[in-house]
Amino acid sequence: MLALKRMIGGAADDTTAPSSDQWLGGASGDTCILRMSHAFKYSGAHIPQPAQHMVTVRGADRLRYGFRAREFDARVRSSDGPPDIEVKGKSVSREKFRGKVGFISFDITFGLTPDGRTRATGHIDPWDGVTFFDEINGISRPDRNFFNVADGMALRLAPGKANMPRF
Repeated sequence: MLALKRMIGGAADDTTAPSSDQWLGGASGDTCILRMSHAFKYSGAHIPQPAQHMVTVRGADRLRYGFRAREFDARVRSSDGPPDIEVKGKSVSREKFRGKVGFISFDITFGLTPDGRTRATGHIDPWDGVTFFDEINGISRPDRNFFNVADGMALRLAPGKANMPRF
């Protein structure tokens, strides 16, 4: 998370600010949408300014980055239509998504920050047909299975084959 914020830089890097001003959670803050914005941007899908449905920040590269999962999802739905697979309700079987490649979104709330604000209200990540990026890289807590606690999830299919690194 820290490395990603520093790599993007600009307003996305809140890690050097006093803790009261670390609006993205500082070094341990949630970064899935910064990561997805970066991936979209470098695959040719730039986020315009103003971005419909999204509040954005400018990175050191002077391009825009989203940081809220629900807004990112609304933006993609607005520009690309509904997801290929969508399931509402808790405890969704991972098998419904197995073997399909794309990016997965979870309608999930991650609790509160120390000052009482909601930390994050969603999670979006690359999906390789078996697992998603945060699981592979040990970012997600092993005791919290997103498929059991999310209020819904969706998958947008991507062409090709995913080869996410496993560390």
